[in-house]
Amino acid sequence: MKIRKNTYLKLLNSYSPLVPPEEGGILGARNGVICEYEHDCSEQTSNVAVYEPNAEFLNSIISKWEKENIVFAGMVHSHMPNETQLSDSDKKYAQEILKAMPKEIQKLYFPIVLRGKELIVYSICNNSVALKMKKENIEIV
Repeated sequence: MKIRKNTYLKLLNSYSPLVPPEEGGILGARNGVICEYEHDCSEQTSNVAVYEPNAEFLNSIISKWEKENIVFAGMVHSHMPNETQLSDSDKKYAQEILKAMPKEIQKLYFPIVLRGKELIVYSICNNSVALKMKKENIEIV
């Protein structure tokens, strides 16, 4: 995943060790490079550690980005420090999102933030046969 340095820093700075796990946000890209990050303003409504996106807020950001030629490129959320992989429910949610995308969007990113210091990036691709999830390297540009 290619990401601008200022966007990478903004993303990590949105998650401090004091921020509880299961906070999130969305990624926006232009020309294949992640250039935008918007932290979700939703508040956790249950005691269960699950990220529940504020769809109305996030969709308004995506609409704003579209006017700036920025495309939705995925979702970020934080995990507990020892949870370095996407959960089964994370994977299912990622698949549902990619299936709902226009056909020209064939790949989305689903990074996990750990303690506001580490970003582990996963992507999901649609290769016309099946959806495939894999771990990605980060390239800061």
